[in-house]
Amino acid sequence: MNELIEQAFRLVLSTEMLGNPVGLFSHLSRGMHTFVNEPIDSVERGEFPPLDFVVGVTKGTGGLVSAAVSGIGATASGLARTGKWFEGMMKGVGKGAIGLVVKPITGST
Repeated sequence: MNELIEQAFRLVLSTEMLGNPVGLFSHLSRGMHTFVNEPIDSVERGEFPPLDFVVGVTKGTGGLVSAAVSGIGATASGLARTGKWFEGMMKGVGKGAIGLVVKPITGST
C-alpha cells in the first residue's frame, strides 16, 4: 500500500502542470552530489592536495550551478506551458458561455 501511495505521489508531482518538481529535485540532487564529491575525488587523484582541492571545488560548484539552472529552467518551461494551456482553456470556456447566452437570443444558425 505504501508503494502505491508513493507512486501516486510521484505521478502527481511529476506532472507538467506543477512544473515537474520531481525533475527539479533530481537535477538539484545530482548537482549536490557533484558539489560534494568532486573536491574529494580531485584530492584523491591529484599530486598537490591544496591545488587539487581548489580545482575540485571549482568543478563541483560549476556542476551544482549547471544542475540548478537546468532544473529551474525545465520547471519554468513546464509552468509556462501550463499557463498557455490554461489560457486556451479559459478562452474556450468563455466562448462557450457567450455562445450559450447569445445563440438562443439571436437564433441558431
